Amino acid sequence: MKISNKTPPENNPEHSPRKRQKTLSPSTSREKILRDLEAMYEAALISKNYSVALRAIELRGKELGLFNEKKKECQKSLDEMTEEELLALLNQSHSL
Repeated sequence: MKISNKTPPENNPEHSPRKRQKTLSPSTSREKILRDLEAMYEAALISKNYSVALRAIELRGKELGLFNEKKKECQKSLDEMTEEELLALLNQSHSL
């Protein structure tokens, strides 16, 4: 039996996920993740693994910002708010 001197891929720094991640820009890695999730969704549907398909949809939706947590309703009227609170509310509305 021949023993290999090669480093196994999981121990090789050139094959580590971190090494590969550093070579991708944030937008490229986001796009790749979304594509991978789409592929997983399609494969899960074909194999009738609906829980995996549902999870892939959920993760894509979260990444795309489709499932926002419910915001607390404001307890104060605008007249009762401080200038800082009003500015924060204004800035929050611009980000929507």
